[in-house]
Amino acid sequence: MLGAAGILVPDLLHSIGAGGPAAQVPWFEAGKYEYFAPPSTLFAIMMFLFAWVEIRRLQDIRKPGSANQDPIFPNNKLPEGEVGYPGGIFDPLGYSKGDMATLKVKEIKNARLAMLGFAGFVAQYATTGKTPLQNLADHLADPW
Repeated sequence: MLGAAGILVPDLLHSIGAGGPAAQVPWFEAGKYEYFAPPSTLFAIMMFLFAWVEIRRLQDIRKPGSANQDPIFPNNKLPEGEVGYPGGIFDPLGYSKGDMATLKVKEIKNARLAMLGFAGFVAQYATTGKTPLQNLADHLADPW
């Protein structure tokens, strides 16, 4: 879901002349941007972190309750009975208060809409070669 915002926000910052050098690169050319480390190193770090999270989740599925406590912040604990579900520890805005089953359904629906929106961004670029906000500005300037 943050991927759609990660496309729109830098594009908006670029259009108003803000955001630094990263905002000057359109989303479809992000691989050409020079980051602080080689792409292969960033990919390896990302895979390591994903594996760590998923292995902890698998440990909780195989032995429920074994990964309920945060290894870095011992005061944070997952709710009992949520086997393999990563939510519960990080909630600074208090969104997880209430019916978790309904919230999980809403999360899945929002994620599906975000994926559909990203497919629209890809289709726009494939047909016009422009970013979503450039296409919106062109449409608003001449809707017919």
